[in-house]
Parts: sequence; C-alpha cells; structure tokens
Amino acid sequence: MFGVAMDTAPHFTSPTKALLAGFVFEEPASVAVPQALAPHERLGFHCGGLGLMVGYEDGSELAELPAVYRLPNSPSWFRGMVNLHGKLLPVFDLPRLFGTTVSRQTRTFLMILGHDASAVGIVIDDLPRRLHWDERCVVPHDGLSATASQVLGRAVEIDGQVWFELQPPHLRRRLEQLLGAGV
Repeated sequence: MFGVAMDTAPHFTSPTKALLAGFVFEEPASVAVPQALAPHERLGFHCGGLGLMVGYEDGSELAELPAVYRLPNSPSWFRGMVNLHGKLLPVFDLPRLFGTTVSRQTRTFLMILGHDASAVGIVIDDLPRRLHWDERCVVPHDGLSATASQVLGRAVEIDGQVWFELQPPHLRRRLEQLLGAGV
C-alpha cells in the first residue's frame, strides 16, 4: 500500500528570505522619549574644514576615490565624472562649492548620496562615523556662504565640534541650478 509520508522535520525559513524580511524592534511604551529630546543618529564626515552629517537613508555607498574624469570648462567644484559599477556618476567638491577650506588629506573617499538617477558623489576627507545628538545640541550658526546656507540645515555641537546637517535633495537642486546656469 502506498501511503503519504508525514514530514516531521522542522521547517526553517531560507536565509535569504529571513534577511529580506527585515527586523522590527519595538520600544516599550515606558521608555518613550519626549519629541523635543528625541535622539537623532546621523552619519558624520569631514569635507574640507566642515563637519557634515547625513541621515543613514541618504548615503548609499562609500568607496575609495576612483579616477575622476574632468569635463572641459566645468567649475572647479565639479570634480568630474566617475565610472562606478558601470554607471557614470557626477562628483562634487563641497568645500570649493561652499567657499571653505580645502583639506590637504592624503586619503580621500567618495560618498554616494542618493540612489539611481538621483545619486551624486561627494569627496570626503575621512571615514564616516556615527553621531548621536538631541535637540539640546542644536547651536546657532552664521557666516556660511549663500550656497552653503541653501543646502545645510541645523548645526549641532557634539563633543566640542560643530556638525551641519547636509540636505541631499536641496544639494542636488542647487547643483542642477548652478550647472544649468553655467556658474
């Protein structure tokens, strides 16, 4: 007689399916933090004399700076184009764009902001680090160039250093405007 064999082995989710499912961590209600003091986490890095930070969702890749191909008659803050994974990506030098100090670091990196067609590369001077802060760390700032003021948000002081929130959507819009105007 033919019978149906019962499978008594435990069923496990495939590793790929488990990783794609993601993780959800819920905080207990008793640990709720008031909105005004909600902690922020950002990715911080240096560009010239500026400490900049972006949200983790804004940075998509970090690489050693590949060969950059300069375009004729382009502004000095537009470093040129790189071939990254078979796609051309524009690369910008933010200290030159903002009119601040250009770093003399020997080892620079390429930080990719955004994804797909909206991705741009910026040259950074060090490996990014994790920054934690809350609203009590926000400090007033002034003295930024007009372009810097248009793309930088809040300034926060962490361990004696001021970090500016770089706003990638505003940066992309401003870069498009400047390149379109031939500045």
